[in-house]
Amino acid sequence: MEIDRLRNYPVIILDSSILLSSIELKMDIEDEVDQILPGGEIVVPSTVLDEVECMRSSAARAAAKLARRFRIVHAREAEGVDNSLIDLAEQFIEGGREAIVATADKKLRISLKEREIKAILVRGRNRLELN
Repeated sequence: MEIDRLRNYPVIILDSSILLSSIELKMDIEDEVDQILPGGEIVVPSTVLDEVECMRSSAARAAAKLARRFRIVHAREAEGVDNSLIDLAEQFIEGGREAIVATADKKLRISLKEREIKAILVRGRNRLELN
C-alpha cells in the first residue's frame, strides 16, 4: 500500500552540493522542497552520503547529519558521484516514479538537462526552484 501511495509523488534526490549549500545558506531544505513539490519523498543516494562523510569541514559534518534525516537509497557505483545520481534518477523513472535531482552543481545540471531529468536549483540566497 505504501509503495502505491509513493508512486503518485515525485522522489527528490539530493546531491552533496545541495546538502552543503543548505548548511552554508541556513536553508531548510525540507521546507523548501515541500513548497515546490508537496508530498515529494526526499532521498539521499549512498554515494552522496559517502562523499560528504569523506569531507573534513564542519559544513560537511553538518551535511552528513542532515543527509541521515532522509531515506538513504543504494546507488550503484559509477564513474563519479554525478553519474551515480543520474543512474539512480533513471532507475526511479523506469520504475514509474517522477525523479528530480536537487543540486547546486552547474556541471551536473547540464548533464541532467541533456538527459531530460528535472532539477531543483538554488535561487537567491536561500530559495529552491524547480527547473
